[in-house]
Amino acid sequence: MKSQPDRNLISRWIDSSSAVGGIVAACCLMFLALIITYEVFMRYFFSSPTAWVQEFSVYLWMAIAFLAAAYALRNDSHFAVTILVDRLSEENSRRLKMLTHMIGLGYSIIFVIKGIEMVHFNYEMGDVSTGLIQVPLWIPGSLLPIGAALLSLQFFNKLLQEIVNKEGR
Repeated sequence: MKSQPDRNLISRWIDSSSAVGGIVAACCLMFLALIITYEVFMRYFFSSPTAWVQEFSVYLWMAIAFLAAAYALRNDSHFAVTILVDRLSEENSRRLKMLTHMIGLGYSIIFVIKGIEMVHFNYEMGDVSTGLIQVPLWIPGSLLPIGAALLSLQFFNKLLQEIVNKEGR
């Protein structure tokens, strides 16, 4: 991988966007831990469970999953089975990485498109959650296309890095 100053502005912007998604996901995880602790405390010490923690914990899990995906890809933190890849030559390994980045990019772009369609449908229909709070579903649903857009950008960035690394040899 090129050193930070050698990378172009777009690549650095994509990495920064992924980092912001990771930071927001980490904050959501911290908030999730707090509200679940609050729920446990209220339920067991005061016999007064909350009406909102379960619903909001699902939304927070969605935020964590969708927003952290690009950050994990940026840092190569996704799980990988490398028993076969480790046996490939450096060039074939690079080609396989490029192929998987292209497949991931295509898949993520489909998620963006379908996510936008879902959010638009939820908004137009005025869909709300069935819980007591009745959250408009387009709001938590927006996490899908936002996270998928971040992931698409990061797959594009990874693909670009592989191409640039080949040309820089």
